Amino acid sequence: MYRRPLGRWSCLLCLTLLLAGCAAFRPQLAEPNISLVGVEIQELGLFRQRYLLTLSVQNPNAMAIPVRGMSYTLQVAGADFAKGVSPRAFTVPGYGETDVQVEMTTNLVSTLGKVQELLAGKRKLVDYQLNGRLEVDLPFVSSIPFRNRGEFRLTE
Repeated sequence: MYRRPLGRWSCLLCLTLLLAGCAAFRPQLAEPNISLVGVEIQELGLFRQRYLLTLSVQNPNAMAIPVRGMSYTLQVAGADFAKGVSPRAFTVPGYGETDVQVEMTTNLVSTLGKVQELLAGKRKLVDYQLNGRLEVDLPFVSSIPFRNRGEFRLTE
């Protein structure tokens, strides 16, 4: 009767050690640097606008990052502007970079005030923030978050 509880505790201890060992194999990845390098208008409608963004993805890690897809949001001048998801798979080489094109959708009605302010010409440089997650195909890692800030110049 005393051996059963001891056996259960032994199994629990072994399971705990196994899980801790698996966590030790999880690669420690630095966050990739993803910056906005291009924007093209795809569709302009009253309730929906679609853009094609070109993103530069830089990998500061020694190992390649195979990306299965990504989700992202874009803030412009401190306000939510657009969001998107992409099932496009690509690989970023270790210590390398690649450009990827993704679509993004916004609703002009919800962002009209900010767009009017920008078009009024009060600002020449506009700051943006790009946030999201890369869904990756790596052992023990399912996704890598990213966050990047930058600026772009409004053309006259």
